[in-house]
Amino acid sequence: MSLRAAQSTREILKHLTSGPGASKLSPNVSKIALTFALKGKNESAGARHFLQENLPRIQYNNPNIEYEVTKVLDTSIKPTVAVHFGNIYFCIATRCVETNFLFSAS
Repeated sequence: MSLRAAQSTREILKHLTSGPGASKLSPNVSKIALTFALKGKNESAGARHFLQENLPRIQYNNPNIEYEVTKVLDTSIKPTVAVHFGNIYFCIATRCVETNFLFSAS
């Protein structure tokens, strides 16, 4: 059952505390940024799935991290997930992963 199909508060909490993304991240992670095309080909399917299924779990289990979701109309944009390390005022490093044509195993 997906997170969107959960009906009761108990089911929602069960999904938020278990499954992919339901773990504490390193305290060095300061921000997670997701960028993808709002419409277009299936390139953004993995990013949309991440937004709907995994990001809520990450947010619930890591409330101190800043999250940024950018949906653009330009279909030539490649979907990416960027993880920023350091504090929110001074970013030490950024790891960016292109997610075009990636699909979930679930």
